[in-house]
Amino acid sequence: MSSKRDYKKYNYNYYKKHKEKELCRAKQYRDEHRETININAKIRYHTRKGYDYELRKNYGITIDDYNKMFEEQNGCCKLCGRHQSEQKFRLCVDHNHETGRVRGLLCTRCNVGLGYYERFSLKIITYLGKYYGT
Repeated sequence: MSSKRDYKKYNYNYYKKHKEKELCRAKQYRDEHRETININAKIRYHTRKGYDYELRKNYGITIDDYNKMFEEQNGCCKLCGRHQSEQKFRLCVDHNHETGRVRGLLCTRCNVGLGYYERFSLKIITYLGKYYGT
């Protein structure tokens, strides 16, 4: 394989052709290594170092950038304004999936809702346009 793109395409096509086999293999691996997987997940998501790694990998920001955004938003969701103390989970990093640009921090409910809205926005506008004459 000459490039990363070729490698990804090969893996994608292989997975499509061998989906059942790969799902079975993955399940067997999870069953055999459950304790290690759980320990690594705890390290990854529940420590400052682990969360910093996830932020860098997924969004290209550091934990200090996250904390700065958190302070600028006064610890509240950028859409609904609910404070993090009112929620079960920390605020999510909202970003544009096409450009990768970080937009702000949202509560889980708003983050999921916005994701659905972005996905179906044209369909929603078309649907509502039929009933409101737009």
